Amino acid sequence: MKTRNDFWMIVILFIVILVAMSVLSGYSLLGREYIVFAFLLFVPGLSLEFLFPVEDRLTRIFLIIVASIGIDTVVTEAVLYLGVWSPELILVILIIFSLVMMLFELFSKRHNQATSSTP
Repeated sequence: MKTRNDFWMIVILFIVILVAMSVLSGYSLLGREYIVFAFLLFVPGLSLEFLFPVEDRLTRIFLIIVASIGIDTVVTEAVLYLGVWSPELILVILIIFSLVMMLFELFSKRHNQATSSTP
């Protein structure tokens, strides 16, 4: 697994908070649809980006977008087939997925640092 700086984890956390505030609260933010679209297009794949083995930036961007669309599709199909259709539920599931993957990356980084510092 390739390690990346913590900047992208902060970006993921910021976008997740922004989406949760704009959709799940009752307030109507200006540009809410653009915020949600950016979340759906980038954040689920960006939370998995540390698992991608390629070094080329353009390839990584394409993999992030493709992974995001794939994860969005799987979650949407699962909610649809379970008969509990709700756009808010889909966003909550994707938010939880992104946060869990971000925490997984954080813990794996800390574990790698701890094991590399021991003699």
